[in-house]
Amino acid sequence: MNIKLIRECVFWSSEVWSRPFIEYLENNQSIKDLNTFLELGAGEYSSLSPYFLSLGKKTTCSYFYSEKSKYYAEDSLRKIRLRNDYLIEKYEIEGEIEYKRIDIFELEERYDIIFLKSILGGLYRYDESDIKEVNNLIEIIRNNNLSKNGHLITIDNGKSLFEKPLEDLGLRKNKWRYFNSSDLVNYDQEYSFGFTTVFSLRTRNLFLGNIVERLLYIVDLIIAKLFHNRYPTVILKVFRRLELKKDPKI
Repeated sequence: MNIKLIRECVFWSSEVWSRPFIEYLENNQSIKDLNTFLELGAGEYSSLSPYFLSLGKKTTCSYFYSEKSKYYAEDSLRKIRLRNDYLIEKYEIEGEIEYKRIDIFELEERYDIIFLKSILGGLYRYDESDIKEVNNLIEIIRNNNLSKNGHLITIDNGKSLFEKPLEDLGLRKNKWRYFNSSDLVNYDQEYSFGFTTVFSLRTRNLFLGNIVERLLYIVDLIIAKLFHNRYPTVILKVFRRLELKKDPKI
């Protein structure tokens, strides 16, 4: 497992956000038998597609686009491709990524692995949606777009203990949805981490941001060893496709 590559792919608060994903990989060795991978919602700084390409998967990468969402209309495919190409060259990864513009509400094909990183919170923002809509979308994708034994992986911002003071400081103006562990239901696996890491500083100041994020990561490691964290700031969940039961013979 190339942890350095994973962290470069994640980018935002990379050590904190990559930790649940690494734990998922450690506990799901069977994904080596899964062949097709779709990333929905890659960003110009963050995309896991190079990592899955390095595993030999047939990899499709899409930035998030939907005519139904006013937040996701910008064409960022060129920037995503540039950064992914840089990582592919740096780590000497063989193969090519297929790039597509895909609307999450118009998915048609089936894939072995579908990956959504920090998409649900932006798509279903506070005051504009409710948690039932999020769970309905997950069920649709799980049942209609996952192949047999497929994995739908979601990784999102968790609702921290500090949400109220952060709101008072004006740091939650965009109404992004932050999830409690209990919000997304009918999942098969859950991995979470983080307590103090409530936003990323890396793009604001690369040098200082890296230092601060590293310190917060160390604090989060200590907290994870000492306490049961009921307020994780990163939550990864795995949903497997539900197999339809055959009607009993009469």
